[in-house]
Amino acid sequence: EGMVAVTVLATLLLAGLGAAAAAQKPNIIFIVADDLGSDDLGFRSHQIRTPNVDALASSGTVLNQYYVQTVCSPSRATMLSGRVPLHTSINEWIPPESAYGLPINETTLADHLQAAGYTTRAVGKWHLGFYKWALTPTFRGFESFYGFYSGGEDYFTHMSGKGYDFRRDPTQRCGKNCSQVEWQAKGQYSTHLFTEEARNVILAHDMTKPLFLYLPYQAVHSPAQVPQSYVNPYNTTIQNHERRVFAGMLSCLDEGVGNVTAALREKGMLENSIIVFTTDNGGPVITGDAVGARNTPLRGGKHSIFEGGVHGIAVIGGPAMPAHVPALNTLFHAADWLPTLLDAVGAPPKPIIDGVSQWKALQGGASPRSTVYAGLDGTLLCHGWRNNSWKLLVSPVGEAPGGEPSQWVPFVNSTTPAAMHASAARRDAAPQCVHKRGMCLPGGDIANRSATNAAECCELCASVGACVVWTFRFTEQRCYLKKSLPDHTLDMDCISGYAADAKTLHLYNMDTDDTEHYDVAAQQPALVAELLAEMLAVESTGVATAVNDPACGPVVLPVDPHVGPVWAPWC
Repeated sequence: EGMVAVTVLATLLLAGLGAAAAAQKPNIIFIVADDLGSDDLGFRSHQIRTPNVDALASSGTVLNQYYVQTVCSPSRATMLSGRVPLHTSINEWIPPESAYGLPINETTLADHLQAAGYTTRAVGKWHLGFYKWALTPTFRGFESFYGFYSGGEDYFTHMSGKGYDFRRDPTQRCGKNCSQVEWQAKGQYSTHLFTEEARNVILAHDMTKPLFLYLPYQAVHSPAQVPQSYVNPYNTTIQNHERRVFAGMLSCLDEGVGNVTAALREKGMLENSIIVFTTDNGGPVITGDAVGARNTPLRGGKHSIFEGGVHGIAVIGGPAMPAHVPALNTLFHAADWLPTLLDAVGAPPKPIIDGVSQWKALQGGASPRSTVYAGLDGTLLCHGWRNNSWKLLVSPVGEAPGGEPSQWVPFVNSTTPAAMHASAARRDAAPQCVHKRGMCLPGGDIANRSATNAAECCELCASVGACVVWTFRFTEQRCYLKKSLPDHTLDMDCISGYAADAKTLHLYNMDTDDTEHYDVAAQQPALVAELLAEMLAVESTGVATAVNDPACGPVVLPVDPHVGPVWAPWC
């Protein structure tokens, strides 16, 4: 009996030690604001009151060189997979009737953290595909989900196009016979619903395990909707109606952040928590989904790869953060969240990813990142690449360098002379046939023709639709046209360049011109060629953009007796 008692005691002690070890891992609260501009939070705009996020920024680290993707789905895929859209195939937002999503072979942050002993919950907007149950959150590492699958809907009715979209998936791998239409949410404001559910998750949490709560709010995405009580405080300070309603939406979101933080404190979890607050893309400013966000003084907005579209706002803080810098002024990409947070909890990712851990950089160490692939604009025609202080934009002739919107949108309630924008736009260089002497691109030819000089070779490439890059050989007086960028060799008999037909190349110095007014490509042709070669080498590793599954039939919406047609997986 004594031996049995000792064995039982030892077992209990080991279990207790295991629970204590798990509890020592920090809780991670990952909050995503939808379509938040870089100049909207109170500590930036000094116009909209966001005391709770401001407090997180004051005690945590503000990411001043933070890059996201141009729209919702690519950024969310990047944050959860640690891989850029070039490698996930999610280059644009996913319409609700789309038969594709984040590939099921991608390992998510939730998968990793669950394997490390975390309880994983998701509350809010999904927008990573749902045509099959296998793409829904509880099949992607989350143990429960409360929210909507698609990308946008009415904040009160929860109608997304022709169907109702609000669900409760209470268990992991929930699926068809488990997922519940949350018809009780109808008529209630989504920001309030998500905040209350997040509080419930926290207050009911089993503290023998650490918690990962992924909380992607719907706010401040269109449509412009919020209870009037949140708008009224701005009636005398913001004249513009659109901006005033937007301010109310953001204030309600900030209130939610405060209430979630209060729940952590009430549960006794706050002191052991890391809190991330991030936008998913730049604020939409003049496009159809614009509801009052502001990226001033940056150029452009959501959908473009100008800074206004991809230079986001983010903060990481919380009492569990070790000593850290107040601001990180080096490059940080949305793909870096996965390895950074896994590093923070001692669970490094095993698969190949694009992100790098910034955990040491946040504590004052050296930056591990010097380049960022800015990705593609909303047309999938404009490309962007940043290397340290230099940013290269590649776009079709006749298009704005970083896609649309390309304007410098002035402060709301202020005016900016149109001449300022016109003169600034003229600073963007004319189409460049950028080339580099001494670089040869052997192999991959689609044609070769006689030519007398490099400019003629560039024009020949322009006349051949499949031509992307070219090499001109002086001794042969011959032009070699290629459909992709092969490995290059050094040979002073060669000049190589990019197709000038549909492509213009633009260069901006982010240290002195982060508003992208002055295109210096014409003054730096060798640097442009070097950056272009880097970007094309990265792009050569990409996969095709996702398309609809041909085996999937047309969408059929089941009918719920309480709310009518509802969105649900159909394949």
